[in-house]
Amino acid sequence: MSKLTNNIYYYFIVLIAISFQHNCLAQQSILEKGISFRLAAQRASTISDVNYSLSFSIPENITDPISAQLVLKFNLHNATTPLILDFSTSADHIHSIENLKGEKIAYKFINEHLIIPVSAIKQGEQSFKISFTAGDQSLNRNKEFLYTLFVPARASTAFPCFDQPNIKATFSLKLETPADWLATSNGKLEKTSSNSKRAFYTFTSTRPISTYLFSFVTGKFKKVTRQHNATIYAFYYREVDSVKMARNMEAIFNQIFLSVDWMENYSGIKQPFDKYDFVAIPSFQYGGMEHPGAILYNAQRIILDESATQDDELNRANLIAHETAHLWFGDMVTMKWFNDVWLKEVFANFIADKIVNPMYPGMNHNLRFLLAHQPRAYAIDRTTGANPIQQQLTNLNGAGSLYGNIIYHKSPVVMNQLEQLMGNDNFRQGLQKYLHTFAFKNATWDDLISILSEFTTQNLKEWSTVWVKEPGMPHYSVSYTKPDGHSLNITLTQTDPFGKNRIWPQYLTVFVNGRRGDISQEVYTDKKNVSATIGSTEPLYILPNSNERGYGYFELDPMSTTYLLENMNKLSDPLLRGSAWLSLHEMMIDHKISSADYFNALCLALKEENEEQLINFLVSDLQTTFWRALKPLERTKNAPVLESLLWSRLNSSEKRSLKSLFLKTLVSTSITDSGVDSLYALWSGNKKIEGLKLSDNDYRSLACELALRNYPDAKKILSTQIERIKDKDLKSRLEYLLPSLSNEKRERDQFFKQLKNPMMRAHEPWAAEALGYLNHPLRASVAEAYILPGLELLEEIRSTGDIFFPVDWLNALLSGHSSPKAANIVRTFLLNHPDYPSDLRMKILQSADNLFRKNPVTKKN
Repeated sequence: MSKLTNNIYYYFIVLIAISFQHNCLAQQSILEKGISFRLAAQRASTISDVNYSLSFSIPENITDPISAQLVLKFNLHNATTPLILDFSTSADHIHSIENLKGEKIAYKFINEHLIIPVSAIKQGEQSFKISFTAGDQSLNRNKEFLYTLFVPARASTAFPCFDQPNIKATFSLKLETPADWLATSNGKLEKTSSNSKRAFYTFTSTRPISTYLFSFVTGKFKKVTRQHNATIYAFYYREVDSVKMARNMEAIFNQIFLSVDWMENYSGIKQPFDKYDFVAIPSFQYGGMEHPGAILYNAQRIILDESATQDDELNRANLIAHETAHLWFGDMVTMKWFNDVWLKEVFANFIADKIVNPMYPGMNHNLRFLLAHQPRAYAIDRTTGANPIQQQLTNLNGAGSLYGNIIYHKSPVVMNQLEQLMGNDNFRQGLQKYLHTFAFKNATWDDLISILSEFTTQNLKEWSTVWVKEPGMPHYSVSYTKPDGHSLNITLTQTDPFGKNRIWPQYLTVFVNGRRGDISQEVYTDKKNVSATIGSTEPLYILPNSNERGYGYFELDPMSTTYLLENMNKLSDPLLRGSAWLSLHEMMIDHKISSADYFNALCLALKEENEEQLINFLVSDLQTTFWRALKPLERTKNAPVLESLLWSRLNSSEKRSLKSLFLKTLVSTSITDSGVDSLYALWSGNKKIEGLKLSDNDYRSLACELALRNYPDAKKILSTQIERIKDKDLKSRLEYLLPSLSNEKRERDQFFKQLKNPMMRAHEPWAAEALGYLNHPLRASVAEAYILPGLELLEEIRSTGDIFFPVDWLNALLSGHSSPKAANIVRTFLLNHPDYPSDLRMKILQSADNLFRKNPVTKKN
């Protein structure tokens, strides 16, 4: 054999080896755990017209298995490769797979996927009957009720399916439950029957929806209905206080009716689904979940206590509007892949603000928008773990990490800017075309931008790149001169905190308060330095961003900083005060203002502030600054001042919502002996607050905070509080929390170890609250041992928990700590795990940002 022949033979063998390896890797990629983008793309191109006919038999005992059956029908356009279904549980949960002739079908179970061979499929209509035991992970089983929660790709934890958003399907459902349980689902209730032991429910087929939106709820609920525009709305709840329900009922229904009416008018499309049932779930993981026909709400968020604050009432209205808007944005038109999950959330939040505005005609809604969105978004965008609005996603098992304050709160600000660029009418027309074009289909951000571009001459693709596809926010600094001795020339300098020299184009309204009057001017910041000549005045202060539209870190000049810290209440416009507070807050975070000076400015302003939205902001910021920014000695020094101020405002306030707000802040921040004694007097009933009736939740909070402060007989206080509570769910929650509130470190340590068991984290809001008590600033010095094992659990928590739980876990674990040792534990963990999942690394950097800022890296450490 010649040398040339040898070389040809060698390269031929290498090519075969490479080809074999490539095919193995490709198959491995498709069958990896979760749903890879490659698998999803392959299935979406070959599968359509899917129908799931499901039946579940729910036993009364929550530890007994749930037997189930699925009849799956669909069209298959290519039968040359095996059919892959997702079922994220163990192989023994599958009992049999048959075709409709009753013939058994051989299958394989690999990496939580069911593989049906080519020999069992054909091009065209397909039908399979699968008998199985439902997986429990996302069924949220309780002693007296059960609810499903399948977002983002958890339907496959319960039943076999094509668990990706761009294979929409119709669902029909049969449920068998204990006899005294009610049930609801996405479809209309077709028929029901019962005997002495069991109840049977049959629901009609739904409109096409994604698997993450399929839902059913069953349990011991009460049900009430109302009719609006020929549609029956059904409300399921477990609250036992009939007076409380009567106080909330009509407000809840009316806000739903107003939300539906507004959306139908704005979109030009009638409510797109067959019904609107909604369920109030105790201790629900989220604020709400937009399952069409069976929307879930957090019971505590919509069934408000008599002591509810203005923020509580606004948040309820916004939550209801948010979930209702999802029926159009997210449910009817759904993203193709979860990298565009923000596309449904941005419109739910942005539109919700519009829906709520006419419900509260006397409110400053521009201020509401500013305070609702910018602070939460800044809290992420200022960190080294900042993520863009649109993120990368290769597998749906990481989709939960995409959720957070950037998609919920930065994106509405960006959408507000987009509406400003296009004009309100053009923007609305574009959205209407988008909804009509993709009704009951899937779409991407690029699809939306393409349609909106038809209604404007602006280059929206170029504009959206830095705002949507890049992380972080611009940093603006202000300087001014008087070049001719009279006219004021202001220069805004924009820099990129990440050092990439990016420019964020946006309109800003610069405001100058001068000795000769006020002047404002709009500027477009499309380059690094933008200058504006503004009248002839001697400035007292300059605000580079004076309304709700601007976004970024706006660092004030020294003159303006000093003036505003001392004279905030001289600003007559609440929106100006709100904008100024956000700038000062960011400067405090950036150590341009001391935390003590900022705290004093907050206290000074709170003495006179009369705008309730700003009062809410001030007391919230006071709590955060008190616990997370002040040093322990500063906290001790300032506590009497803060407590005195809060009691003064509480006693002088006439509005019940303000009294409640000041009381809640006192409960959270009181640490002096006299202050804590006052909390006990309130809990015991020896002290009353005129004009304010405390709820079970209020008394529970008082008992928990007294225990945190090691108040005498704390154990007896907690046991007495448990006896007082009538609501079963609230009672169970406090019983769960008891070990985390113990004054015995050994008992708390044992409880923390138990949190490693997923069953102990089944009620995620309970677990997060307990972890927060374990790591409260008052206990931080003895809780540092929890940090490392808490971080080591994070990957498992992402795998077993719902979408918000990893962040809730991290915030509860880290927010109470401020020591160099705590910061070093987190930094060392990240250093020792260089291959740690990037999405979770970013979440850690976000949650640890305050801890790292208080303990910056120096040459010594």
